Amino acid sequence: MRNSLISLAAGALLTLGFAPFNVYTLSFISPAILCWLWLDCPPKKAAFYGLVFGLGFFGTSINWVYHSIHVYGNASAILAAFIAFLLIISAALFPAAQGWGFAYFFKNKSYLQRCLYAFPLCWLICEWIRGQIFTGFPWMMIGYTATHNLLQWYAPLIGLYGLSLITA
Repeated sequence: MRNSLISLAAGALLTLGFAPFNVYTLSFISPAILCWLWLDCPPKKAAFYGLVFGLGFFGTSINWVYHSIHVYGNASAILAAFIAFLLIISAALFPAAQGWGFAYFFKNKSYLQRCLYAFPLCWLICEWIRGQIFTGFPWMMIGYTATHNLLQWYAPLIGLYGLSLITA
């Protein structure tokens, strides 16, 4: 229960790394907390922590979808809330899949290898899949937080996905 709340809070805090808040240090701390939670987890528990992290993150960062659907789409409040909830749940499935893959495929690697290589690689793959293949929902990629700190100078060289990889 405690780790679930930590995961939820870490996901919600990641939102503060994005504009308009730009507390970019949280974009490094929040994923590090998630990685720490996943280090000794079996795949199912890591997937659950990833789902909870995703609910915290997407629930606090893409709640504008409700307003867009309700106000500009003229949908009822209940329908707009239901559609926004479905979007948040579907987006949260990506960190869940990331957690399962991280715990399943890299369980025999050292902590250093998992933290420095496996976690950023899994993060990048899941962001790319979320943005390009299944949902086409490229909002809230962690690389966007790097456009307001010292990493911004790498953006022309490595692009958004490269910034996501370095930040994760």
